[in-house]
Amino acid sequence: MAAVWRALVAMLLIQAMVVLAAQQMPVLAPIVAPDLQVNPDFVGYFAALANAGAILAALAASRAVRRYGAMRVSQFMLCLAAFGLGLLATGALPALLPAALALGAGYGLANPASSHLLAKLTPEAMRGRVFSMKQTSVPLGVAGAGLTSPWFASAYGWQTTMLGLAAVALIMALAFQPWRRDMDDDRQGRAVAKSSLLAPLIFVIRTPAILRLCLLSMAYSAAQFCFTAGYVTVLVESMAIDPQAAGRTLAFALIASMFARVGWGWCADKIGAAQTMAIIGGFIIAAACAAALLDPSFGIAGATAIAILFGASAASWNGVYLATVATAAPKDSVSLATSGAMALTLSGAIIGPAAFALLAATTGGYEAGFFFVAILAAVSAVGFLIESRKR
Repeated sequence: MAAVWRALVAMLLIQAMVVLAAQQMPVLAPIVAPDLQVNPDFVGYFAALANAGAILAALAASRAVRRYGAMRVSQFMLCLAAFGLGLLATGALPALLPAALALGAGYGLANPASSHLLAKLTPEAMRGRVFSMKQTSVPLGVAGAGLTSPWFASAYGWQTTMLGLAAVALIMALAFQPWRRDMDDDRQGRAVAKSSLLAPLIFVIRTPAILRLCLLSMAYSAAQFCFTAGYVTVLVESMAIDPQAAGRTLAFALIASMFARVGWGWCADKIGAAQTMAIIGGFIIAAACAAALLDPSFGIAGATAIAILFGASAASWNGVYLATVATAAPKDSVSLATSGAMALTLSGAIIGPAAFALLAATTGGYEAGFFFVAILAAVSAVGFLIESRKR
């Protein structure tokens, strides 16, 4: 069991650092934008590019993990994060494109690498908890960026802040080198057969059990990114809540997510992952419907309660989902299955917010967007319930 916990700590810390790096531009956009002479809303395009980089990297991750090992790929993720931050620190507008792709690629490699390593070491009966604990790295990284980066940028400048974080990422990559030999003892080196970039997607399409999970998870991914990208704006524009107070509701949601991820993981180990995903869907439906009914009478307390409900559901399903994919995949194909699954799941992170924005622009409000999220979650929750009965 010592090997399991050591791998868990390593993957959690590395992924949290990669997420923290990727969040620098969204968090510091109001400070960075004037220096780059762009509007702060450019961060939306930056996020889209980063997600594109994540999808491409996820597709390439499986072969890289099998050839070089999960720890070596994780070290490379940290180097990509440092490279992306270094490009941003130049303050050059043309550097935004490669920086976004590099930071997104680092995140895209994370789950295939960590799933491969943790599935290899973790007994199946513990996978829900272990994978969910690893996924607390995401809210940890986001919260870390939100709490520390504005202060460092104010005190030392945003470029110095990004260079400092780049240095930390490189130091971490070197610090984990002594662990590489044991953790990558299953790497295949040059013996790995060449495969196309689409191989993970082809594998998932040819594995119906995993394909069903991927398609069902896209709705949850859409819900998660609709919430994180738009909830604060909804509170400011629809309820006239102070931007700082609205931002704090997101912080409470992230704290709830950290605890909920571990709780859902425990639940998955006890009653089954697919059934747990169905229950999570029910909470997403409740959160989305409540958000659709938001008006000033809810006050900051009501808005915070809805944010916590979102955090405990729409932002907390990932670990259970990854454990489910790892269990459904053949033992030697976990990274391949996770690569294809993440590429499909991340597409929900692009399609969902775009549809939410389109509905808001068309209807002149956010109610239709949240009801749209609720309907998607309802369809997926029923699908996961059917999947649990098959199992």
